[in-house]
Amino acid sequence: MTISRRLILLSTLLLLSACSSQYAYRLADWWLENQIEEYLDLNREQQQQLSEAIDNWHLWHQQEELPQYRSLLDSLQEALNQDSITPTQIGHFENDAQAAWKRLLHKAGPLLAELTLAQDQEQRQYLYKQIESNNDELREKFSDRSEQERRERGRKGMEKQAREMLGKLNDAQKQKIQQWSETFVLGAEIELTERLRWQERFRDILEGERSEDSQQQLMALFENPRDEWTEEKQQLEAQNRVLSRQLLSDLFQLSDDKQKKRLRKEVAKYQDLLEKMAKQKL
Repeated sequence: MTISRRLILLSTLLLLSACSSQYAYRLADWWLENQIEEYLDLNREQQQQLSEAIDNWHLWHQQEELPQYRSLLDSLQEALNQDSITPTQIGHFENDAQAAWKRLLHKAGPLLAELTLAQDQEQRQYLYKQIESNNDELREKFSDRSEQERRERGRKGMEKQAREMLGKLNDAQKQKIQQWSETFVLGAEIELTERLRWQERFRDILEGERSEDSQQQLMALFENPRDEWTEEKQQLEAQNRVLSRQLLSDLFQLSDDKQKKRLRKEVAKYQDLLEKMAKQKL
């Protein structure tokens, strides 16, 4: 995960809202503060500033964003009821999710950019240490592992995700996942290279002289990390995106009635959860 996503972190609440409990959503303020402070060593005044901002953000998220997530799930449920999920439809859902991320970033990013720029030298060293720890985690994904081992890990991970939504997989579905695992582009090394390039630019901004443009530069880096991608990285992402969308479509088309019923039930559960969270008192 890039540092921009870990610093902003509010995108993770999208996962909480769609995949967790009402209780977890109610505790999101506390969770987010702790996650952000894993990277930013804030003083008391900065902690108070962050706490107040997250309270306001949480209310905005409940009132403005949860209904949009519910609408997205409604569209998904409608597509499932039509008994056909195409790669193009999956692409539309991904674009809607990306738009939600952009809204979260636009709302939360300015304060986090401000807090990041306000870090003194000691605080910045703490931040850099946490960043490097994440880099080490990524290195572990491919160091001392053969290509076959990495593809096998990808296959197992995809099967696990598919079982969570569909239940027991049939032989045809397992075969599709196997084919996918043999063809997707391995990209951990490229991801690390891109991450390090991004981090170099990030450090340049933090270590440089402050100007009226500093916050905008940092926000641009947060909001548009893909602008920094090399052509190799862009091609990798595009190829894997096509393969993944096709796989998801194939898995649904190969589902029996029991699996499709389970999937619709799972989506309905999240629809109900979002409706309840939108009404609960924070």
